[in-house]
Amino acid sequence: IVLDSSLMKTKVKKGFSINEGMVSKEKETVHDQKLDVLAGREDVAIMFYPTQSTTVRVVLGLCDNLHLHYLDENATFLGKPWNQALEKLGLTEGQVWPKGIPNEKRNLFQAKLFGESSSLLSMRDITCCMDIGKLLDWRRSIHEMLVCGTVQKSLGFPFPCKYLDIFNMAVVEGWASNLLQALDVSALKIAEYQEGPKRTSKLASFLAMTADLLGCMAEGKGGLRSGPAHNKAFRESFKLLESGNVKEGLQELIEARSDWMDRPSRMVRAARHYEGVVQLLIRQTVLSARDQIKVDLKNVTEKPDQDTVVVASCPARLDLSGGWTDTPPICYELGGKVVDLSIQVDDKKPIGCVVQRSDDHSICIELGEGENLEIRSLEDMLDFCNPTAPGALIKCCLIATGIIDMSKEDQLFADQIAKICGNGLKIELRSDLPQGSGLGTSSILAGAVIAACWSAVGASYTRSDVVHAVLVVEQLLTTGGGWQDQVGGLHPGINLGESKANFQVSVQTTHKDCSEHFLADLESRILLLYTGKPRLAKNLLQNVIRNWYSQDSEIVQCFKSNYKLADECWKCVDDENVDAVGECLSKYWTLKKKLAPGSEPQLIKDVMDALKPFIVGGSLAGAGGGGFLAAILKKDADRTKAIEEVRMIPGTERLTFHKATIDRKGIEVIIDNQEKFVPY
Repeated sequence: IVLDSSLMKTKVKKGFSINEGMVSKEKETVHDQKLDVLAGREDVAIMFYPTQSTTVRVVLGLCDNLHLHYLDENATFLGKPWNQALEKLGLTEGQVWPKGIPNEKRNLFQAKLFGESSSLLSMRDITCCMDIGKLLDWRRSIHEMLVCGTVQKSLGFPFPCKYLDIFNMAVVEGWASNLLQALDVSALKIAEYQEGPKRTSKLASFLAMTADLLGCMAEGKGGLRSGPAHNKAFRESFKLLESGNVKEGLQELIEARSDWMDRPSRMVRAARHYEGVVQLLIRQTVLSARDQIKVDLKNVTEKPDQDTVVVASCPARLDLSGGWTDTPPICYELGGKVVDLSIQVDDKKPIGCVVQRSDDHSICIELGEGENLEIRSLEDMLDFCNPTAPGALIKCCLIATGIIDMSKEDQLFADQIAKICGNGLKIELRSDLPQGSGLGTSSILAGAVIAACWSAVGASYTRSDVVHAVLVVEQLLTTGGGWQDQVGGLHPGINLGESKANFQVSVQTTHKDCSEHFLADLESRILLLYTGKPRLAKNLLQNVIRNWYSQDSEIVQCFKSNYKLADECWKCVDDENVDAVGECLSKYWTLKKKLAPGSEPQLIKDVMDALKPFIVGGSLAGAGGGGFLAAILKKDADRTKAIEEVRMIPGTERLTFHKATIDRKGIEVIIDNQEKFVPY
């Protein structure tokens, strides 16, 4: 009704009309004019109903009752008693209700009051002879005109809506191609007339919408939306957009897409490339975090001796509340706030890196099982943005730290390595956690690499420098993660990470100096188990970002509630209330499931149900879908009994329980067997 109606508010009358555009003003009959005079200042509804031969104009008072007998004292037509209404219209009861209509059915619904004076129709007559085809055709044209017009005029949807519903309607009604064109026109307007980070964010939102529309146009027949976006047909558009030629890049993107609209599978692949551009634009905003890195490699302190071993070790992190709000673009459009707990698993920091200066002008990466990767030129670095390439994480760390500058000429590679490192570096990673643990392994591992590399070349740095450098690494690697992992894995105990709604991305970390009594109580009640199933963060991440860009009011409210929950959880930490922290953890899990549908497999649900009598709260760590599960036991709960209950569930053979202890130091850097304190 909203899309098919217009509001009327004039000196004469107010109310609404439906399908008014189906009939021109000149086609109003003398009888229609009499109805308008009768209505006077009454609030009315004017509705137009097409039949095979004409379009009937119906006018009703908003307070008229269709089914009251006309002699009832409360019965009215256009707000007037029936005797007055009929007198002013010059009609008799016999004309309005002919003999075939029984006396008990003489009401407004059966009254012949509308249409041509010579052949008046009742509401009942109209419902029997209405041309549904004409009405649907009209509504299609209205939908197309209003939606496409709104997109072009307002550069988006200026009202809260589930635009996916509108996109699906456009596909069903056959005007999706025109809507696609409207989105293109608006995107080009944004590129031409706006500038700066706000333009980048607006464009990202628009191109995410375009990707969704392409997905809808494929009608579920083109395969998975998640997938590669490296086809050479789109390469030039990516190159232009990456270099800042936004309008030219968009034009090239639209041109490339035009050849991919012939079948659903190609539409879905085009949608993937649009999402690739969205990630590119997000990356351009997040890379502003480089401004928060204050490390100067030109003025380093004395480097450790060659062959000196630098070891960086980090705890894992448990997210207690607020996760997903740290993820770009949410973290800079809404703002991010996450409460993290740093933990050791089975009495050790599970994540680490060893770096050693060498006398060879190269970077040697130990990949494990006796396999090494040597970087001797910039050409060896070119696959840094492919997360599956050998050594990709370390390559991105070398760029983020400033040790390797990809803008230099290749023949100068050995010179820049020698100048910064003395000669070369040997780098080895260590993780005792399974892949897809949900404990922030990859980001924390990047933090360990960055800290160890900076220490090996004699640089001065802070934990804040490392936090922002890891954010840069995630963007270079194209995995698109947020900042909560490194906040939790680099700092001791319980911490609150925050980023403001600002296109200049910056993360502030507040450490809570809790009493040892509270930490010991919390520690004794943590139940940590590995589900035996790795979580799939990237696919969940893409879906969460899509949901955010859809601006579905329910999803947006979930993000806002999650942000507020972090404040609530932080207050519980401040009050040193373990039970309340556990309750926040359960609220957090409820929000996670809404934000990322599919994040709770049936096995996890069964485990949660089995644990319910023993815990005050619990959640899968990280993105969900698998990995580690953390719960806070009730004060007097029997840990052994809880474990036994879980073990009774079919399918838990691969599930393992682990000891979790709160880490009191955060990242630990050892140079030649001596600890180096990393300032905040």
